[in-house]
Amino acid sequence: GRQEGALFINGTGTNLPTGLLTPTIAATADASRAFGTVEFVGTGVSGAFPAANPSDILLTLASKVKARYRSNARWVMNKAVLFTIAAFKDSGGRYIFNPISAPDVPSTLLNYPVTEAEDMPALGASTYSVLFGDFKRAYTIVDRIGTRIIRDPFSNKPYIGFYTVKRVGGKVINS
Repeated sequence: GRQEGALFINGTGTNLPTGLLTPTIAATADASRAFGTVEFVGTGVSGAFPAANPSDILLTLASKVKARYRSNARWVMNKAVLFTIAAFKDSGGRYIFNPISAPDVPSTLLNYPVTEAEDMPALGASTYSVLFGDFKRAYTIVDRIGTRIIRDPFSNKPYIGFYTVKRVGGKVINS
């Protein structure tokens, strides 16, 4: 599961799933962006959020997603970025991150659910540390049914080893 998670974020597409961060990424709006290119919103500060009104960048990012995709959208980021953003406040002084500790209720950021993905990059220059979108419509995972188990009684005598193989794929299909 950990390997799959890493590949669904950073997979190269060569004998691996194509990750969410693998397609061409450009700061080009929908009307002029080529199909397959994913839009990004820069913070204006290398490797960080701006000191004044940092939550405005997240609002800008959320506003770039069309309404039909925003209804099922979610945030994806690693834990360190999430806790950096958790300190952001809106203009009324309220925290924009809402950690819910009830079962089956996700934590929210600007009223959209948050998914922690440890394979997302940390804040840094030229990194894409926060994703926002409807990933059920944007990304497809192909999971071949069944896991192959190969028994190996020869490599590590007197023990018997087992190798498991599962074939999966993934790709951004709606940029």
